[in-house]
Amino acid sequence: MKRVTLFILLCGTLLTSVCFAEDEIRSVAEFCATFTDNKNEYQLHLIKNISIPPDPRWIYPDTVRCGHCRCRAYWESSFEIEAPYDVSCGLSGLLGGGGGGVSICPGCPCRKESAVTPITRIRLDPTDSDGLVYTFVNARENLKRYYGKKFRGSWETRLHETSIRFDQEFDALLVGECDKPFLIAEYCVSQKDSLHLYKTRELGFFPKTLFPLKDETVCVGGYKVQKTLELHFSGYGNKIMGPYTESEVCGRNDTIETSAEFPIPEYIGLNRVATKSQKQEILYGKDFPAKWTAKLECNSKSLKREINFFIRVRDACTKEEEEWLVDPDLDMRFFQLYKNSDDSENSCIVNGKD
Repeated sequence: MKRVTLFILLCGTLLTSVCFAEDEIRSVAEFCATFTDNKNEYQLHLIKNISIPPDPRWIYPDTVRCGHCRCRAYWESSFEIEAPYDVSCGLSGLLGGGGGGVSICPGCPCRKESAVTPITRIRLDPTDSDGLVYTFVNARENLKRYYGKKFRGSWETRLHETSIRFDQEFDALLVGECDKPFLIAEYCVSQKDSLHLYKTRELGFFPKTLFPLKDETVCVGGYKVQKTLELHFSGYGNKIMGPYTESEVCGRNDTIETSAEFPIPEYIGLNRVATKSQKQEILYGKDFPAKWTAKLECNSKSLKREINFFIRVRDACTKEEEEWLVDPDLDMRFFQLYKNSDDSENSCIVNGKD
């Protein structure tokens, strides 16, 4: 009898330890660091998410009333990581919360009340890069002493249209320098009109990438940026998209940003890679390598930057997803390739596909 009791007590202790260990693991978000041509700067990337149960004391309303039509209750969330930095800078990374603003839909029924969905678990958004760039002197070298250490993270969410807010702390572990390309987006395979991939969700973001230019560089006589996307589908073929070009055509002297911006394509046409008769199932559930190449021409110099990443092909698009698909030939039409919002009305800046 004593042996049985001892065995039960021992098992109970082990189970409790395992549960505590699992909770600790689930509450630690892991990040790695990337570096740019600015030696005093680094960026964090979420590589292992958290999954923390919400506080059971949180009280949710049943509905939210809005002062406009198309009422929609959603949570606007953000998080901060107290990572090493030298100069005071923004540390908040905004999480996807559903977007703000009021949607206008002529002919849609007016809905001024929306049901509230309680929070079932706390997770960080791996696609949001806001606030995850830090200023740190000689970052690549000096950050090494912080690898393997934990930092405090804080998560906050607010119910849109209300003053209701909740917050939760978590641990953030800096594991080291990022050592492999990131998985950026997931796609489904569609055969609507033509065989192509349709983006279903984003899974990450591109590391901050800089052209090796001095700040406030002036491109005498204008500039030109060409971008090309290469994708390699093992067993299917290769796909090249582009080149997509932005150029200043008025021949003036322009101050250019040093950042190389890389968009995530909504559509990837496969009609020249494969035919409908090929078994698209060989793509399902696999990750495929891709590479963006950007070449800047400025002041008789040609500067090139490349970024490697992966995309994931999930499976065939569902009927609901197919309903939202539009012409896959639009490929990159809706992307700003190398353009500030201030240039939106600038007729000297021309975007196109060569």
